[in-house]
Amino acid sequence: MFTFVAIVVVLTAAVTGPRAWTEVKKGWDTVVNPVDLADQNTLRPVSPPPVVPADPAMAAPGAVEPAAVQTGAPPNAGQITSVTSSFADGSCSPGQSCAVRVDVRLDPAVPVDTVTWKLNVYDRCSGEVHAGGDVTMRVEPGRDEVYGLSKTFLPPGFALGVAAITSAPAVAASEPLYVPAEKVTC
Repeated sequence: MFTFVAIVVVLTAAVTGPRAWTEVKKGWDTVVNPVDLADQNTLRPVSPPPVVPADPAMAAPGAVEPAAVQTGAPPNAGQITSVTSSFADGSCSPGQSCAVRVDVRLDPAVPVDTVTWKLNVYDRCSGEVHAGGDVTMRVEPGRDEVYGLSKTFLPPGFALGVAAITSAPAVAASEPLYVPAEKVTC
């Protein structure tokens, strides 16, 4: 039995010994041979910052600023006090399916049974509007808000906008979500 325990102890020491020696040596070097502390507190740049032209017209020859999205609907109307939309997955890309969360706040003084909305996709360069299908959500009694996820396909494009437009109980629209979100040109 003692022979078996001795063999286990020797094998364990052989397997963990080199790692333990490395850790002890690293600790010894930290105490006895410290490195230059000033060098540790400096950050080296990875790459230079991008050059952004001061005038958008100088960005590219023939580049045009995309048009603002005009939904044709107010931000609130009738029993709807507000409509908001946000990307359900963080962001969306042109040429792919896009999930959008739509929140519709309602006037608590006026009971509403259902709310209907659709997602419209606006091509800010060509002016085309792609209307999505209607989504109808039942409002639970006593609630002053309804929300849901809607999916739409974003066509290929340089500057797109997505907005939720309600049709019942009144016509109202959310602020558009821009794809891509940063400054772009047509």
